[in-house]
Amino acid sequence: MPSLSWLLKRDRPSAPLAPDVAAVDGVWRSDTFYVAAVESSIHAFVTVDLDGVITSWSPGAERMLGYTAEEAVGCPIDLILPSGEGVTIREYYEAICKGERVETYEAVRLAKGGRKVHVVVTLSPIRSDGGEIVGVCSISSDITGQKTAERMFALVVETCPNGLIVTDSGGVVVMVNEATEALFGYGREELIGQPVEILVPQRMRSRHVLVRSEFAARGGNPRNTFGRVMTGCSKEGEEIEFEIGLTPFMLEGRQMHLGVISDVRERRRVERMKDEFIATVSHELRTPLTSIIGTLGLLLGGVAGSLPPPAARLLSIAHTNGMRLVRLVNDMLDIEKIEAGKAVFEYRRTEIRALVEQAIESNRGFADQYGVRVALARDAVRASVFADPDRITQVVVNLLANACKFSPKDGVVEVGVQRVGGAVRVSVRDHGPGVPEELRGRLFGKFAQATESDGQKREGSGLGLHIVKQIVDQHGGKVGFDDAPGGGTVFRFDLPADAGLGARKASGPRSASRPHAMICSGDFDQSATLCAAVRSRGFQVDTVPTAAAALGHPALDHCGLFVIELPPRDMDGVELVRRLRALPAHGATPVVVVASDGTSRDDDTRFDDLGVVGWLDSAADERLIPILERAKVGDGRPRILHVDHEEEMQDLVSGLMKREFDFVPARSLEEARGLLQYGRFDAALIETVLSDGRSSDLLPYLQGRDGRDIPVVVHAGGEVEERVLQRAAAVLKKSPVSVLELLAVLRRVLETGSVDDTSQEKGAA
Repeated sequence: MPSLSWLLKRDRPSAPLAPDVAAVDGVWRSDTFYVAAVESSIHAFVTVDLDGVITSWSPGAERMLGYTAEEAVGCPIDLILPSGEGVTIREYYEAICKGERVETYEAVRLAKGGRKVHVVVTLSPIRSDGGEIVGVCSISSDITGQKTAERMFALVVETCPNGLIVTDSGGVVVMVNEATEALFGYGREELIGQPVEILVPQRMRSRHVLVRSEFAARGGNPRNTFGRVMTGCSKEGEEIEFEIGLTPFMLEGRQMHLGVISDVRERRRVERMKDEFIATVSHELRTPLTSIIGTLGLLLGGVAGSLPPPAARLLSIAHTNGMRLVRLVNDMLDIEKIEAGKAVFEYRRTEIRALVEQAIESNRGFADQYGVRVALARDAVRASVFADPDRITQVVVNLLANACKFSPKDGVVEVGVQRVGGAVRVSVRDHGPGVPEELRGRLFGKFAQATESDGQKREGSGLGLHIVKQIVDQHGGKVGFDDAPGGGTVFRFDLPADAGLGARKASGPRSASRPHAMICSGDFDQSATLCAAVRSRGFQVDTVPTAAAALGHPALDHCGLFVIELPPRDMDGVELVRRLRALPAHGATPVVVVASDGTSRDDDTRFDDLGVVGWLDSAADERLIPILERAKVGDGRPRILHVDHEEEMQDLVSGLMKREFDFVPARSLEEARGLLQYGRFDAALIETVLSDGRSSDLLPYLQGRDGRDIPVVVHAGGEVEERVLQRAAAVLKKSPVSVLELLAVLRRVLETGSVDDTSQEKGAA
């Protein structure tokens, strides 16, 4: 290998050594040290004379580019330069000859065999003993892996079918991909550097700024921000509904946010295609099958004359299997409709014992085929449920068919009807072999079938129990099974007892003096908890399991409060509230949302325009009680006394928040005192200086009729007195931004129900 003495002639730092390393000065200054460093380095050290000829080649260069020192030294530097790179190198060499140092730049080098290597290069001059520049030292680091990863990342980002958008902590767009451009119609050059609110409808932008600021302030919570539904706005002004997931991350000490956007329009298109397919199957397959079965039945009935025994036997087999196929098609269509939320449920008051008796009677022929007797338990009670009687009959029939098929000949299937807490339970007990252990975890799944001891499966599609579960779930009930004492299995389903309209019809009319509430919850336990809480505050309650049941309920127009658990089984929660708001009787009826799935209020800004007066985390959330108290005497919105001498500010605050809060304006101390003497308020929003005094003069009057302090939020245009600071739950300095912050502050102050609990809000501005 050529001598590496050129290392000693490169421009090197000449700063004096510190005293504690002076002992090793000889080592640091020796040829041995520098040669060893180059020999062991992963970087490529290459020297070139002023004619562009390679004069030395380090082991790192050999490993990186594949040429040995013997092959490279003496060759022009063009050996490792791609076409066109020579011009750039000559420019750099000219700078080196002037004594300049070329700091790192990215370049491409050609390895042996033509392979391209991406490198970061630093160039510095080599001087002779007399100080004359005689060559160039090039130090290259291989970044091929990094460049490949960058290209791959860019390819993934640009080809991702979902929109990707990155914003900084201030909401400024710093990156978008092609899918985002296609969805909103903007080019990336039009979006980058702009506030993300450019993609939000004008009427929602102020609210979005607040939501975004709160999300950034709490550092983000990616666990709860996926599947969030938002309304966007394209460049052409078209409103677009999409789902977005937000993930915060740190980049060079700055907080950034990645948004992953899914256009729900495509999903809805697929859903429509699925609906059309179901309709096609229903018409094109079920209708001809019915005709075929009918024709076979006529032939077997002798309408065309007597048949030879072999022909009659073959037709009987065809008829039996045709009936099985019709049942399978019907079951599959039922499942698809229910799971797609397209099945029609006609809810009404249903006497469950009478329904069970009718189902037993209509299925005696089926039971006779298996030599089984079906009996109603002697202690079966009479009870009402709010349900679709045809669908519940289908549930009972499926359970009876299942029990008959697995019961021994001359066995008895017993059907019971009981009250269990706030539910009505229907049970079907057989004396069969029981449910195999390996089937228990998937018994209510699709195509789940038990196998007999002889290895044969019972006749059936394996969809009956799955349909049972789907229907019971739609009614907000529960389904399950237990081993029966003495052998066999007890299948059971529970439905919420009708404690609403039906029960009242039996005992008399509704009480005109008691407010009425409707609870829409598909979860049996949540529904029972909510029902107990709402009843405890003097409401008459109607409970429904689905949005369709709520919208079709005969008592809908009489309701003065709606409590809706998210998400409803059969409809988007926003759509349900929108439909309620479209009804003449419910343009301003209080709506409370129970987000048992962990959704936060900020996860779906579409609710902001719908007048939701309460957002609860669970059915047991204590914040429900004050909302119920307000709903009994008003429209459910918290009533806030707004004391401010600026009428424009009062109009601005009320205009932004009127769907959620009922603001009562007062522009002087005297007016505020009069309102407090005769009115009921949940909180007060006050300015520090008024036309006839200071806000501290109002403090003694800021009490409820029970003597408790009313929570106070100060919207300060000047200095705040110490007495006011001590009393206030939150203090915000007046500014355009503070008006947006008020919404979140008022929510938190009202939700705690205590001034002390919100003291951390002081100085929020």
